[in-house]
Amino acid sequence: MEFIVKQFVKAALAHTPYRIVRARGANRFEAIESCLQHLREHGYAPKIVIDGGAHIGSFSLATKGLFSSATHHLIEPQPACFAQLDALCAREGFHLHKCALGSEVGELRMAAGDEPSTGAHI
Repeated sequence: MEFIVKQFVKAALAHTPYRIVRARGANRFEAIESCLQHLREHGYAPKIVIDGGAHIGSFSLATKGLFSSATHHLIEPQPACFAQLDALCAREGFHLHKCALGSEVGELRMAAGDEPSTGAHI
């Protein structure tokens, strides 16, 4: 019966601009945690986690809670984030790489402020 109702609702919504989404994860950051939880529930167990653009380490903390045996590498080019990340890495056993990710080896100028920001850019 549940399958029939689900198929009916999907067919009815296909002709509208609406869609149904799961209630878990109210924003993109919460959605990441629910996706990671889903992966773990299905047997995903990484040995290495790479947090590219680590900012202040929130993603790494979330993954450590779910994948505690994984080695974590945090990559962050913003000097304003370094003190907080240094402390986090010392406390949690993470590895910090103070550089940016790119497709080529080299140096570029980066626009970043004095405070940690998710808006730093090249």
